Amino acid sequence: MRIGRTGLSRGPAVPDHGLDASTAELEAVLEHTGRASVLEISQAGPIAIALAARRPDLVHRLVLMGTYADGPATFPSTELRDAAVGLVRSHPRLGTTMLAGLFRPGAGDEASRLLAGVLRDSADPTTAADYLAAVYSADVSAQLSQVRAPALVLHYRADRLIPFRGGQQLAAGLPDARFVALEGAYHLPDARDLDTVADAVVAFLSQPESR
Repeated sequence: MRIGRTGLSRGPAVPDHGLDASTAELEAVLEHTGRASVLEISQAGPIAIALAARRPDLVHRLVLMGTYADGPATFPSTELRDAAVGLVRSHPRLGTTMLAGLFRPGAGDEASRLLAGVLRDSADPTTAADYLAAVYSADVSAQLSQVRAPALVLHYRADRLIPFRGGQQLAAGLPDARFVALEGAYHLPDARDLDTVADAVVAFLSQPESR
C-alpha cells in the first residue's frame, strides 16, 4: 500500500502518482475487503475503470460521479493543462484558489478561501501538481468495453473542473451504464441535489443481479 503526502497524516513521498500505481493501491484494498460496489468521484474514475476491466472478480458495481475515461480528450488544451500544473506547483496559493473556484463556482469569497486552504493543507505543492498532471494524462478509454460491472454515471452539465464530456465518454463506452445528467455548474453534489443523487445511487445498487 502506498502512503502519500496527502491529508493531515502525511507519510513519506510517493514517487509514482500515475494510473498503474493508483490502480494497484485500490486493488490491494479490495483484495483485503472482498468484492464490492465502488464509488469513485473526480480523478478516481479512471482508476476504478482500470481495475474493473482487469479484476472483474473484485468490482461488483460502479458509481462514477463527475469523472471521465480519457484525460487528453476531456482536457484537450495542452497549454491550459501545463499552465494549471505549473501554477499549482510554483504558486500554490493562486493554484488552490483557482481550483476552489472550479470546485464551487459562485460560492463567495469566504467559502472559496476556506476551500483553497483545505486544498493547500491536503498536499504539498509538488505532490498536488504531480497528482494533477496524472489526472490530465490518465486514459482508460480502450478498457471501457472490457468492464462487465454495471455502472451509474452522474455528471453536472456545466461542471468546470471535469467537463460534462467526461461523463458522456463513460456512458457511451461502458457496456452496461446508466447516465444521470445533473443541472448546474458544480463538481461535487450540491445540497439541493443530494436527494436526487442518493435516490439514484440507492435505486441502482438495489437492482437485482442480472442473469
